[in-house]
Amino acid sequence: MSRLFSRLEVMLGPAREGPKEKLPLRGLPPGRWLDEGVFLLEETISLGLGEAPLLTEWGDRSGALCFDLETTGLAGGTGTYAFLAGVGRLDGDSLAVSQLFLATPAAEKSWLEALDGTLPPRSPLVTYNGKRFDVPLVETRRILHRKGPLDPEGHLDLLHLARALWRNRLPSCRLGEVERSVLGLRRSGDDVPGSLVPELYRQFLADGDASVLAGVFYHNRMDLVALALLRSRLARVLSGETEDGEELVAAGEAWRRRGRRDEAHRLWQKARSAGARGSLECLAWAAKAERRWGDAVTLWEEAYGASADPFSVAVELSKAWEHRLDDLPRAQAWAEKARDLLLRQRPFTAPSLWRSRKGAIDHRLKRLAGKAKIKTNSKTV
Repeated sequence: MSRLFSRLEVMLGPAREGPKEKLPLRGLPPGRWLDEGVFLLEETISLGLGEAPLLTEWGDRSGALCFDLETTGLAGGTGTYAFLAGVGRLDGDSLAVSQLFLATPAAEKSWLEALDGTLPPRSPLVTYNGKRFDVPLVETRRILHRKGPLDPEGHLDLLHLARALWRNRLPSCRLGEVERSVLGLRRSGDDVPGSLVPELYRQFLADGDASVLAGVFYHNRMDLVALALLRSRLARVLSGETEDGEELVAAGEAWRRRGRRDEAHRLWQKARSAGARGSLECLAWAAKAERRWGDAVTLWEEAYGASADPFSVAVELSKAWEHRLDDLPRAQAWAEKARDLLLRQRPFTAPSLWRSRKGAIDHRLKRLAGKAKIKTNSKTV
């Protein structure tokens, strides 16, 4: 085991240990020292959240802790370590926030030990991109200090659900954008951009003045607030507690990917009642998957006029009438509609996609014509 740790130290960089000198620090916000170089800030924030369903299908668990790091770099790598861990525990309508600050890199081992008290291993987590960044980074540092993994008993990474629900309506799914556009949150002027956080920490290490980090503490605290609010909002949308048709369509698709067809169908039906674009196509695809061809055709025909991609709908109708309902004239009619649509869309379609679709629809029309000719000849004979 010692050889394994030695090899990891070579690969990942040395553990940050050394004399824990008391630095001439100034400008820290109210809090308390847990050890030399390890400082704890605590605050309770009222959120006014009602109880929301658990997103257990995506890793949510009762008592999950919101978790967010501030680090010395945004890209990860061997030189990156965390200097501030924010942990938020929901307590009724309030969020109890604990922020564990590493005042000197030499105290990293003590900081990790203190983190075990604030965020015990195996604790279920709620993060934003934490599966790819926050948790792997902490576990790398824990390995270097001969500590076991976090190994959370459930990890809800909200980034994946935010993308599933809102990627088509937001310029990006960065947490800041989701905060503004979905949650309606506006941070105060105390906030600092995440890109500046590493440089501000380097400045603090150089002169010991923690007042430069006031915006970083605020930024981390607001990230935790956003996680709690976003978790609640996502849970309500995915349970159908929204009147936004686009959200209902996307939520239904998220359930479908989890194999929960009944939940998906319920949300798509609600979206259909709200007149949401795309809901009919989702229901049609569900009917096709269940081999309910009559329902699928009815839904596709209803969706055709309002579809964002009427070409694909026409092609599906042509396939259904040809292969499942044995009506060649209708299959040909829908294939011809698809071709006419494609010709009109040529100036607005990427050349490679247009050529691919043109070749496929020409082949379909040629095959349908051949089938119709054979059928006519057989009747004649």
